[in-house]
Amino acid sequence: MPVDWDYNMTIDKVLVAFENNHFSELDYRDLILSYHIILNENNNIQSTPQTNNDQQQMLLNTLSEQIHAQIDTSNKQLDNIFEETQSMFLQIEQQNIPQINESVNLAVIQSKKIQNLMQDQLCQTQRRSEITDLSTNCLAKQCDIQELESEFMSLQQHINQYVQKFEELTDKFKQHKDKFELEKKQTQSIQQQLMYNIQTILYNQY
Repeated sequence: MPVDWDYNMTIDKVLVAFENNHFSELDYRDLILSYHIILNENNNIQSTPQTNNDQQQMLLNTLSEQIHAQIDTSNKQLDNIFEETQSMFLQIEQQNIPQINESVNLAVIQSKKIQNLMQDQLCQTQRRSEITDLSTNCLAKQCDIQELESEFMSLQQHINQYVQKFEELTDKFKQHKDKFELEKKQTQSIQQQLMYNIQTILYNQY
């Protein structure tokens, strides 16, 4: 697979070319040798095709080792990023979500207790008003309770919306976590294949 090499191409640019393409073992060898040819031509020194097989193999191994070291460093950096991200996901999943969920459940339980208490108070007030012929005090108290009940129902609605939003965010978090795990596996697979190809060049002699 031909590559349009830049005369000032650095080892980093070579790595980018390797990482962005899927090459066979022979493709890797051709690429590394062609890169050396460009370097030689740029420096006006003898090009690789005019050297003997031993020199070519030595050059191939040297460049392969450099690329191997760069890829290994890159892999370690990616592994660290993956590890930090996974730790963050675990903390959210094992600590933050359960804590928020517990708080939400407590809020729901307390709201139900308050609702039951207000309903009991309203029933008692209604019974008293019936006994006292709808006295002014009982009617006023009944109106106050009904007003509080209306405010409480509004609060209850907000709590329910919060619970629903929390469940939606939890689902989104799980989706992001699953996507992260998939991308991690795919990236590690590419890393392993790249390292394998470079190692094959290093250990297989012409």
